[in-house]
Amino acid sequence: MAPLTPGTVRGEVVIVGAGIGDSGFGLRAVVDAGAAALVIDGVGAGHVSGVAADVVSELVARVPVVMASRTRGGRTGTRTYAYPGAEMDLIERGVVMAGRLNAAQARLLAWVLVSCDAPIETWREQFALRGRP
Repeated sequence: MAPLTPGTVRGEVVIVGAGIGDSGFGLRAVVDAGAAALVIDGVGAGHVSGVAADVVSELVARVPVVMASRTRGGRTGTRTYAYPGAEMDLIERGVVMAGRLNAAQARLLAWVLVSCDAPIETWREQFALRGRP
């Protein structure tokens, strides 16, 4: 794997909290405002509401979307739940899971990846590597 060399950041990487019953309004608003990437500070092991999951589907086509866990002691899941808005569903929709990285740490890694103009596969590789236990 080639080393990452940051260049000029071409936009903001924004953290948005998600909650139970969230409509996804805030998620869409920051991307509409020009965010280059989005880090979601999700519920539990990295979940959003079913309604917000539909918004996430729209957003992953526009910018990289990373899911972190707001539990402050846990990590994002990958194989526990598959209901709309759960981690298996979000991975299927194209979300990158942050693993053990909290939202602030995930934002920093996302910032480097945006500044390198890294393809989404590099995002997946880097988060898998740096977010592992």
